[in-house]
Amino acid sequence: MRHLAGNSYDIVHAMLPVRRCDLYHPQRGNRRGSGGWIEAVFNPRRAEMARVERELLTRADPPVVLILSD
Repeated sequence: MRHLAGNSYDIVHAMLPVRRCDLYHPQRGNRRGSGGWIEAVFNPRRAEMARVERELLTRADPPVVLILSD
């Protein structure tokens, strides 16, 4: 966040969940957690990324989401 606050870009393209971007391109689908407390205990990084992604996609001005398929 500090980096984006101090620098100007036309478009911010993110491939991992971040707090702010213009274009979000998730790898291997979204990171929506379904494991509840088990996931939070055994895979806290994935649980945190799922939380950040959920905040990113449900905010007032969500990014454009790019999803590629076969």
